[in-house]
Amino acid sequence: MRPSESIALRREPGHLVRSLTALLLRLGLGMIFLMAGLGKLQEMGVVGTPPVAEPGPTVTGAEPEGPGPEASAPDEFSVDRAATEPPETPRYPDTIRGMFAETWLARDLGPLLDLHTGLLPYAEVAVGGLLILGLLTTLSSTLAGLLLLSLLFGWVVLENADMYPKMLIYLLVDAGILWLSPVTSNYLSLDGLLFGWFWRPGDEAEYRKEYEAPPRRG
Repeated sequence: MRPSESIALRREPGHLVRSLTALLLRLGLGMIFLMAGLGKLQEMGVVGTPPVAEPGPTVTGAEPEGPGPEASAPDEFSVDRAATEPPETPRYPDTIRGMFAETWLARDLGPLLDLHTGLLPYAEVAVGGLLILGLLTTLSSTLAGLLLLSLLFGWVVLENADMYPKMLIYLLVDAGILWLSPVTSNYLSLDGLLFGWFWRPGDEAEYRKEYEAPPRRG
């Protein structure tokens, strides 16, 4: 007698749905990295023009009208106030150095902190660009995770617990990108175009099971 068999099939999202999900996650996290890095480079004067504080307005008292030498004499009620410029706002990387100035990280690992702050904008721009383009997605999402962990470590040193949930959300998004980084789930990218999966992703696997009759007993 042939035994009865039952197979439970589970429907999962197809290639297109998974690739669209990966595309949305890559664009979102990539834009955050890219704009953050460009903003830091602008403050450093590497890209564009750094923001300059505008001087305050000059207030000058009214001069009396009329001809003659008396017109040029200042009025006793006129007030001339020189323009005073507001204090210059700290820029990157001075802002980071100021945040960690009183911590053990700046006292014991000052050169390493300076190296990190100097390379951080370039790393953010590079990782953001790779994520947006979908190029080397597995590697770029791994580097993005390491970069996020380094930023989370900084907030832990500063004991700023308000930033923990936000950083964990970024890490979860990056974990989703890493999970969907294989070409079969990420063919709407340069990786998919370069590896030939953009137009027609192949089948991952086929399930097949043949029935084998039990051996007869003699």
